[in-house]
Amino acid sequence: MRQQVFLLAIAQALFQTASVLVMTVGALAGSQITSVPMLATLPVATMFLGTAAVMFPASAWMARIGRRKGFIAGATSGLIGGLVAAYGVLSGSLPMLALGTFLVGAY
Repeated sequence: MRQQVFLLAIAQALFQTASVLVMTVGALAGSQITSVPMLATLPVATMFLGTAAVMFPASAWMARIGRRKGFIAGATSGLIGGLVAAYGVLSGSLPMLALGTFLVGAY
């Protein structure tokens, strides 16, 4: 039981780090990528949208298939989201950055 609690605590810490990172760096990266100031905070908004869009369906899905598979799917979403967001920053693509942060929000 201790090992499971430790792993869940690490997962929660990583999630909180990802959220703070997107809120801190997302708008800065967005402002560097786009020339439209109103779109600078789009990455932050899509992260919250991802959380809101996935929260209830993910809960129902996890009730059916089990929490373990649900947590693995969530972690995979976070990993893919981070990679997509990094690609968006490196390629200067605001839509890719927004998609990545949406997936991080779903995580």
